[in-house]
Amino acid sequence: MTKNIPHCSTPTKNGVWLHTCSEDFLLSSISNELTEKERKIIISAFQNALTVFTNIKKTIHTIPKKPCFIQGLYFLNEEEMAKVLNSIKGMEQTASFNPIKAYAGAPDVMNLHFFYDILGISMNKLAYLKSYLFRYMRVIQCLSKQSERDTFGILTCIVGYDSMVEKAVTTFTYITVTGATKEKFIKINCDHDCIDESDYSFNVVKFNYSL
Repeated sequence: MTKNIPHCSTPTKNGVWLHTCSEDFLLSSISNELTEKERKIIISAFQNALTVFTNIKKTIHTIPKKPCFIQGLYFLNEEEMAKVLNSIKGMEQTASFNPIKAYAGAPDVMNLHFFYDILGISMNKLAYLKSYLFRYMRVIQCLSKQSERDTFGILTCIVGYDSMVEKAVTTFTYITVTGATKEKFIKINCDHDCIDESDYSFNVVKFNYSL
């Protein structure tokens, strides 16, 4: 069912993670317990989300401020990205918050905790993606080191399934950092075994997409 959709897959104990192999951060967990109909609904939503990413980038490219996007790294603050996402048909903002989290330890484990805090996916499920998420964030860190912009962010998308309404649930989350957190992130040595504890602050905006 997925052969015509650009994706990678990571097996889990009870199913598989579908995810992109490109600059677009898109994830979907497909359990072995799902019916064939439910799987088709999720895969269709996954494919639609890829199209949404393309439309988002097309809209961003019309913004006079340049550059606004480089290989998965965005240079828009939360208000600017919210304006872009609100222009996409079927997109609706559902939340906005500004967490401050303390992280320490091995960089890949810190990264896993970050995605747990932002995406709300259980650590047990995210653990299968630890290597993938760490590779992704190392690319983002490398790109951010080459930029002098005050704010940068990442856009994630999670496709799930709600059995109560028998529909896919597509959630876009935009996370930005500025100031001290930006500088701390850039300076993290991903090859160290242990990073000292420090506070990191984020700006988070969440949207549901449905058509």
